[in-house]
Amino acid sequence: MNYKKIKLLYPSLLFLGLLFRVISTVYTIDGKTGFINPDFYVPSIILNLLSVLCIIFVAVAVLYIKTPEIKYTGPGIISAVIAFFVAVLSVIDMLSMKYTGVYPAWQVAVVRIAGILNAVFFLYIAVCAVLRVKIIPITYIAPLIFCIVKLVRFFAVTSSITIITDNVFTILSYAFLIFFFLEYAFLVNRYMEDFSLKKMIVYGVLASMFSVISALPRIIKLAVDQTAIMHESSYSIAITLLLGVFSGLITVKFFTEQ
Repeated sequence: MNYKKIKLLYPSLLFLGLLFRVISTVYTIDGKTGFINPDFYVPSIILNLLSVLCIIFVAVAVLYIKTPEIKYTGPGIISAVIAFFVAVLSVIDMLSMKYTGVYPAWQVAVVRIAGILNAVFFLYIAVCAVLRVKIIPITYIAPLIFCIVKLVRFFAVTSSITIITDNVFTILSYAFLIFFFLEYAFLVNRYMEDFSLKKMIVYGVLASMFSVISALPRIIKLAVDQTAIMHESSYSIAITLLLGVFSGLITVKFFTEQ
């Protein structure tokens, strides 16, 4: 398959998968509990499966393309704007977090350090993109560390209710963001012996689609249902959405057909 066709297929199925997930989240999920309304159990499962199938279809299609040539130019202006908002939201989210005595001081410190590193990194790449300055490659480990910490923290907070669909989508989005930023770090640091171009594109598709399809419907649900519960802050959900958009831009922008 031609890579240009992937670039057309990706946004189309992203929109379709997002539509299925929005309908499921808004109309079939009980906002107060996060569980599927028993009256809409089957439609909800079908809608969520259709959403996941959209993601899987694009990822599988990537496996059948010719290996594209790397066209690495660094983040552009759009990526810089997104990076700036990720940095700002990372700081706000870190400052707004509340902890009980259940969490040891070292765990709180790890979460805060990861948030600071992520904020500094994305502010740094936003400035570098605007000024056209080369980004120091080793700094790309910052979002990788941040996503690992977010996944561990989210799983620890929601371990007793992991099975609800919102949490399943969230965990998958964090997991694939970790894989994507790991491959991205390999690319920019030129660790080519451990780098697979096609694997990075697959992870980019999975990370971006799962993140957007996970986060945006939750934001819409919170907007239309004031009683809806959150298992993480609205800032954290917005960060996930923006990281999904960022990884999608990287995946679409930096590769060209041979």
